[in-house]
Amino acid sequence: GTRSAVLGGACIPNTSRSDERQQAFQNQSDLDNLERWVLNHTGSGNRNDQIYKYAMVLADAGKSLEQIGELARSLNNKLSDRLSDEEIMNTVLKSVSNKMNRK
Repeated sequence: GTRSAVLGGACIPNTSRSDERQQAFQNQSDLDNLERWVLNHTGSGNRNDQIYKYAMVLADAGKSLEQIGELARSLNNKLSDRLSDEEIMNTVLKSVSNKMNRK
């Protein structure tokens, strides 16, 4: 039969993709809970949206736009399938900035 790994309570068949996820899971010991949650709930179809949500949590916590940009880029760089810096700047940070200016 097919070998599988238990990861975060889910049984995932052993594939190179599951090996990557397991390795990413093990590399998260230095992350805070928010970063860990975002990374574990981000895939190629929702990266932009998840990083935006992360950035908005940081904005709500009182971080400056400059701090949010640094933290969002840092988190993005931890994704195996990361967004370009241009996409972070032109979509995520632009939207966060607009939202912050409306408050």
